[in-house]
Amino acid sequence: MWMGKRVVRGYFCNFVTLLPDGGGGTGFLNNVQLTAWIMKERDMTGIKNIIFDLGGVLINLERQRCIEAFEQVGMDKVVHYVKEGKVQDLFYDSEIGNTNTQEFCDEVRHLTQSNIANDDIVWAWNQLLGEISDEKKECLLLLKKKYRLFLLSNTNEMHWNHCLKERLNDKGLGVNDYFERVFLSYEMHQLKPSASIFEQVLQEAHLKAEETLFVDDSLANCEGARSVGIKAWHEKTGEEWMEMITSPDPLLSLL
Repeated sequence: MWMGKRVVRGYFCNFVTLLPDGGGGTGFLNNVQLTAWIMKERDMTGIKNIIFDLGGVLINLERQRCIEAFEQVGMDKVVHYVKEGKVQDLFYDSEIGNTNTQEFCDEVRHLTQSNIANDDIVWAWNQLLGEISDEKKECLLLLKKKYRLFLLSNTNEMHWNHCLKERLNDKGLGVNDYFERVFLSYEMHQLKPSASIFEQVLQEAHLKAEETLFVDDSLANCEGARSVGIKAWHEKTGEEWMEMITSPDPLLSLL
């Protein structure tokens, strides 16, 4: 481990971190090595394309609100999936495109032994999706002037339709104003972090991996991108990517 100081918005704070030692493992890094490592990982030189994740990067995820919504419509048996972060276990087929909205609602009714209407189920499930801040939207518009921007999300028909209507449709702007193209798991019939989903994006969008940056809040997804040669930023707060991409100071953030 290495004890040092981290620059954050002009202030210094102590941190402890374990960093790659250059030999395939981890170990101690001195100040010069640390600076070189940060600059290498944060270097935007040669980057022409940025692929963004949706949930946890652009849009806030409201798990507690989703839990309360499922409880409100009488679907307590679904709640534990959300509480434990196991929504993919329940909703896997919808995210990989094996089931549509009707089939998803039928499965939820079967699980809960209820006759709850489709609209109530979809409403409760969509409560997971919070807001996309104006700051993030403005940042995307600025970045689009310099980079080719894409979206790659593990998502389902219900969430995406909600985003199109409620989160990426205001002030006369829509999804096409922010992204050149959108790639959705339920349409591609595969999920991150598989290498094949990243390879498909590279192929269909005619991108070179070494010229592409991927931003995701899942470390596994970032590793999937790196496995095909794409640079990746592991987003931890939903906000850091704006500083990382736009700041000229290579010591402002750490992977």
